[in-house]
Amino acid sequence: MNLNHKRQRILFTGGASLLAYLWANARDNQNDILLLEHQRKITKGSWPIKRFALDDSDKLAGFMDEQEVDIVVNTAALTNVEQCEKEPDLAAYVNTKLSGIISKTCFNLGIKLIHISTDHLYGLEQRCFTEDNSTALLNVYSRTKFAGEEEVLAANPSSLVCRTNFFGNGPTYRPSFSDKIIKSLQEKADITLFTDVVFSPVLGSKLAEYAHKLSAYGCCGIYNISSDDCMSKYDFGLLLARCKGLSTEQIKAGTFAARRDLVKRPTAMALSNKKAAEVLGHPLGTISEHIQLL
Repeated sequence: MNLNHKRQRILFTGGASLLAYLWANARDNQNDILLLEHQRKITKGSWPIKRFALDDSDKLAGFMDEQEVDIVVNTAALTNVEQCEKEPDLAAYVNTKLSGIISKTCFNLGIKLIHISTDHLYGLEQRCFTEDNSTALLNVYSRTKFAGEEEVLAANPSSLVCRTNFFGNGPTYRPSFSDKIIKSLQEKADITLFTDVVFSPVLGSKLAEYAHKLSAYGCCGIYNISSDDCMSKYDFGLLLARCKGLSTEQIKAGTFAARRDLVKRPTAMALSNKKAAEVLGHPLGTISEHIQLL
């Protein structure tokens, strides 16, 4: 590894993901960016793109060393809850096994790893969950992501694992939750949002900022990176519309409980960010503040 780099090089293992796009945009002026492309081709952005398999630690180590990687952000994941339920072996392979291989490789090379986890871990009890609260894993997605956390930290205890939920201005091939709401409202199309699903999302660029600061401070283990408050997805849609000067008429209230066609998943996804805020020395921002930055 070339230690004379003026700018650290970040490797995104899930280069075509929404978060990799948001994160790379946020760090473009501070870091060299390298995206790993897998099944989906990356069609936006001017960053270098490589196609490389993640399932062989020795080959991956050679690749990372050759590319002079300083930080790995693991955004490679199978996040579609319905697909995970239909293809549990694939979900376990991507969300658990590959995460362990990436973590082991980073440990062997002394490369800092920021691993992105999820807020789908706590079930139905409505409260703000800390990193130490017991989990309630309701589906294949949550089970494989939680197992991925365990694999990452077992292979590389110095890894930073971020439990989070985020939004932002995504690419056309991977729109975010906020993108979908805005598009529906601009097109005068009805959109139904759940009143019984509560979360605490952050802007993708702020997630990147906070994760890098925590990493620079030497933080390891599990950290929630979330907003200072929480609200239902329905209320998020209303707030987003008002902040963007859009009519709320097309936003319809619905409940996840009424959607018998969907795989069971948590409705309680609010995370307490107290642990991260204490390290950073400041609040992480309310949902409204993050929307204003969108």
